[in-house]
Amino acid sequence: MTTAIAAGVLNTVMEERRVSRRQFMTIGIVVLVATLWSAWGTEFNIPKLIEGLPMIYDLGGRMLPPDFTILEDLMGPMIETLEMALLGTTIPIFFALPLAFLCAVNTTPHPMVSVVTRLLVGTFRTVPELIWAMVLVTAVGLGPFPGVLALTLHSIGGLGKFYYEAIESADP
Repeated sequence: MTTAIAAGVLNTVMEERRVSRRQFMTIGIVVLVATLWSAWGTEFNIPKLIEGLPMIYDLGGRMLPPDFTILEDLMGPMIETLEMALLGTTIPIFFALPLAFLCAVNTTPHPMVSVVTRLLVGTFRTVPELIWAMVLVTAVGLGPFPGVLALTLHSIGGLGKFYYEAIESADP
């Protein structure tokens, strides 16, 4: 009797395993076809990659050892980048905190205010800085200013989310 039960269980397990193998094979074929289709659609070309390897080697050879004579020319842009990073991360603190209190359900004046400000903060957070920068360049022109604004908007989204989650999880 015990052998019959064990055989029945074994048959059930083997049947499930066959279905599982079929599913595995089907998924594998679908992934393979999707990969080949994507490679064809993106003009993926291994010979072209191999053909370009000497250029990559040449680039590495020109980068090493570093040429410190250009450091003087790069000092201004490096300082400007640091200034942009500093402004783009400190300014959002002052905007994200009030927005966080409006986002948090336990501190908002009305539930609809929370929904709208969460949507705003979520939009700021999910749009990448590069996209913000492209939009802002059309609005304010070229230079570091649109970069600072792009970093600011994205950081407002990230900090706002951190702040409102902390506010909501705080004990009343």
